[in-house]
Amino acid sequence: VRRMKRTLSLLIALLAYFGPPIWAYFAIEADAKAQMAGRGWVCGNPEIGIVILAGIASSLMSLVATGFGVAAFFGLSKPRPKLRIVELALILLPFLVAGSYVTLLFCA
Repeated sequence: VRRMKRTLSLLIALLAYFGPPIWAYFAIEADAKAQMAGRGWVCGNPEIGIVILAGIASSLMSLVATGFGVAAFFGLSKPRPKLRIVELALILLPFLVAGSYVTLLFCA
């Protein structure tokens, strides 16, 4: 079960790193084409909304992945490998970066 938690944690973390940014890129491209075809100019507000939604999704996925990673980490016997702490920090990184960015947008 511990191995499955770690694997699930890594898969969700990879999805947090690559899923929302790739989705945002294609959504922004499609929206810009649709706006250009309909009005002849592009408003940036929908693009900002897409970026915010991608940041929120990435943050939430990273938080879930961190939860599984921490559960797997504490399931290990002591002494726990130091490299796993680095792994947990990398899994938490999208939460910290995207979460901070989205928070700053709403609080600034």
